[in-house]
Amino acid sequence: MLRKGVYMNGSSNGVDSWAYGQPKKRWVPPWKRQWGKLQYIAVSATFLSALALIWLASGGPQHQHRIQLPYPSGDVLGFQHHTPSSLEFPLWWHAPFIAQSGLGAEAIMIIQALINTKQLRQEDIYITHSGDIFDKSVLNSFSRETRNMLAHRQHPQQVADEYIDTLLPEQREIQIQRMHDMEDQRKAVAVCHNWFDCWRKPVDDNAAAGWPGCPCPLNANRTAYTIARTMFETAGLPEHLADHVKAMDEVWVPTHFNKETFTKAGIDPSKIRVVPQGVDTDFWDPAKYAPVNLTTLNLVQATGPAVGPNSTLPGTRTAGRRTKPFIFLSVFKWEARKGWKDLVQGYCNAFKPSDPVVLWILAKPFDQSGIDFDKKVLKYAAKYYNISLHEARTQLPRIYTSSQHLSEVDFVRVYKAVDALAIPTHGEG
Repeated sequence: MLRKGVYMNGSSNGVDSWAYGQPKKRWVPPWKRQWGKLQYIAVSATFLSALALIWLASGGPQHQHRIQLPYPSGDVLGFQHHTPSSLEFPLWWHAPFIAQSGLGAEAIMIIQALINTKQLRQEDIYITHSGDIFDKSVLNSFSRETRNMLAHRQHPQQVADEYIDTLLPEQREIQIQRMHDMEDQRKAVAVCHNWFDCWRKPVDDNAAAGWPGCPCPLNANRTAYTIARTMFETAGLPEHLADHVKAMDEVWVPTHFNKETFTKAGIDPSKIRVVPQGVDTDFWDPAKYAPVNLTTLNLVQATGPAVGPNSTLPGTRTAGRRTKPFIFLSVFKWEARKGWKDLVQGYCNAFKPSDPVVLWILAKPFDQSGIDFDKKVLKYAAKYYNISLHEARTQLPRIYTSSQHLSEVDFVRVYKAVDALAIPTHGEG
């Protein structure tokens, strides 16, 4: 149901409503100087190459210090014997969990690492889909473990305080009742793991009006402390984004480069934490997987002749002989920053249509991009080389595109099937 400022989506998967509102004046907690902050530990070993975070409470204003691990740092399996204690302030994680978003994927990875390494109890983590449109295909691609976590840890409040009154009467009653029935009445540490414009600012601002689960946090009066997880790829941080960061109590960035650029933009360096990104090296082990079945990718040919030695997709056999050309793969969100035009130019400049090569582009839609990536590639190539669409189909090397959302398992199998990864991005955090 769509009504001024509120989006509600029904689902039979336990994740049943997502909503957004507009920011209002930020409430500053009076306890800020008395309690500790959320710190992090990195656990790097097979399954544990993800981030692990732990909540540290300590008296007095000098509370920014490294934590002592609950088990010897060399004992990477020590977590099995560790029982996490209850937190004074639970985590309320706002992120685009159910969208084609790298931020959402990272948030899920961190939360599952927290739970699986027993750094935090499940009862001390709540989630809200925030900062991007709900995508059911993403939800359907998740493992059972992830789907259960998303369903069972969903925070009862899915609509910002200032937008509850704009709901239809039945929806408003349900939302208010859910908040009233929530047994856990502790104030939370809100983690805003989404785009800057989704965060609350000290002054009224309508920047978040178009996104579900915004502003973050949805309920300022239920929040004791605010943390932002973000990144920015250029050498400077625009002033309006810096204002959002300044409104947060703490900010996590993935690199020291971002710490430097945020500091230069006027962010208090004492509130900046470098929290590197992690990877599960046990899961992302190509030796455990077979190459993907190409028919499952819904690849659509954009350029190149439809007949010839590699007219069929790689992985097929002709008269018992494998006809597999060299496969380049590029994976990105469809926007200018990812450099897709440079990719097309470079590939087409390097190869002829008769060369035994092929380029796969697996892209995610972004903003108003649509999903007809094959047509975009074809039209751009024809315009760039000043040739007709027909000539682009016959005189350029083969490029295939797909907008299909893939599970992480399928991505491992895709990587197993290709020969080289081509990433022409103009900048990453």
